[in-house]
Amino acid sequence: MLRARGHDLVWIEEETLGIDDYAVLSRATVEDRILLTADKEDFGELVFKDKQKAPYGIILFRIQKPPSERAQTIVTALESRTNWQGNFSVVRDENNIRMRPLPTNSKIKLVFQEFYEILKFIRRLIRDTIKCVTPKRVFC
Repeated sequence: MLRARGHDLVWIEEETLGIDDYAVLSRATVEDRILLTADKEDFGELVFKDKQKAPYGIILFRIQKPPSERAQTIVTALESRTNWQGNFSVVRDENNIRMRPLPTNSKIKLVFQEFYEILKFIRRLIRDTIKCVTPKRVFC
């Protein structure tokens, strides 16, 4: 139903059945996708407790309707707002949506910040060593 409505959807069970939650989270993050799930424990725990890098957004569906009505509820809820990015959202139905900002201080982000600081330090060392200034411009 989501694809029929024009949503760009990757369904893990179609493509890579059996991959672990870390791989799913990583793929959603790399591809800037909103992660849709019905798994209450795993993704919230990975992001909030284990401080894994949060994807574009996570939407947890906790819909207590018969299966025949769930798909329409999901589509209606998804299309009801545009601010999914950066949030961990819990959808109980179209009118009961709770959102919480995803953490930004994940392990991966901290590692990249440290790496960036090291690169800046190396760049300064190189610049100071080779004197990369010409009469017309600075190259470093």
